[in-house]
Amino acid sequence: MRRRFEALKRQLDDEGLFDPDLKQVIPKYPANIALVTSQTGAALRDMLTTLHHQYPVVGLRLYPAIVQGNTAPASLVKALQLVQLDDHCDVVVMGRGGGTLEDLWAFNDESVVRAIHQCRLPIITGIGHQTDLTLSDLAADQYAATPTAAAAAAAPDGEQLGQLLLAIRHRIYRCGLRSIERCAQRHDSLSARVRHPALVIKQHTQRLDTLHSRLSAAAFTHQRNLKFSLFSSAHRLETCSPLTFIEHTRIECNALNRQLRYLGFQLTQKHRNHLQSLTNQLTTLSPRETVARGYAIVRDPLTGTVVTDASQLHRGARVRAEISRGWFEATVSQFEPASTPESSTE
Repeated sequence: MRRRFEALKRQLDDEGLFDPDLKQVIPKYPANIALVTSQTGAALRDMLTTLHHQYPVVGLRLYPAIVQGNTAPASLVKALQLVQLDDHCDVVVMGRGGGTLEDLWAFNDESVVRAIHQCRLPIITGIGHQTDLTLSDLAADQYAATPTAAAAAAAPDGEQLGQLLLAIRHRIYRCGLRSIERCAQRHDSLSARVRHPALVIKQHTQRLDTLHSRLSAAAFTHQRNLKFSLFSSAHRLETCSPLTFIEHTRIECNALNRQLRYLGFQLTQKHRNHLQSLTNQLTTLSPRETVARGYAIVRDPLTGTVVTDASQLHRGARVRAEISRGWFEATVSQFEPASTPESSTE
């Protein structure tokens, strides 16, 4: 049986069922504790006595199970399944009293160990006495030497909790007292800043009288300035009659009209004379006028280029001569580039 224990321990350890990193945290202040044990054993009485003495406000829920024999493993697994259906429980305490290895063998069963490992609630085991160690202890989130020690580990110490609550109460009292003192100081400070209502009314009355006097003086000054402005405007209207202004404007318009007509006539005459001068200059410089005086314009009949120099000609060249009333073509038979050229044409 010891060899079976060691072999199963190695197998489950290799699978990670005893991994410390997978252990769940035991809640400090559970509201309800589930007890998985025999309802007729001494372990239940020990656990109830410990919890009632140490943490009397906790709620206890019993899930009875068979803890010894061939039917014990299935009964323990069933109890753990029922615990997980209870949404009110925060932690599970599984325990039984001492016995031989055979008596405790149900807690070395593989199905029980796997059920403990898979449970969604943290589990504390207290199986047997101090020298007893089962595979369920190794798979649990925390284990104790006895069922009594397991129950004590599941709940906070009532005396320590009472002292903690008392300390918290004193802290709350001191904080409240300091808050009241600060409020009282604030009240005194604000009270010192608040003035007597009669004094406030008197000051506002004086200020109201001052404002009334200033408003009356401002109204009188404004009325006087307005009256002066009206008199001044009336005088300007009397001295500036609209009929006088209209007549003066009509005379100025007539003078400007005559001046504009005179300037327009002079400008037109000036442009007409300038245009006639330009026409005369163009007529004088016109090639047609030059031809009419007996000259001819000689061109190359092929390109139409004007012949301006004898070097552009050669013997036998054809030329076209434009005269006053027509043109004719000729053949160059002789030419001489000189100041008085002698030429013969056909």
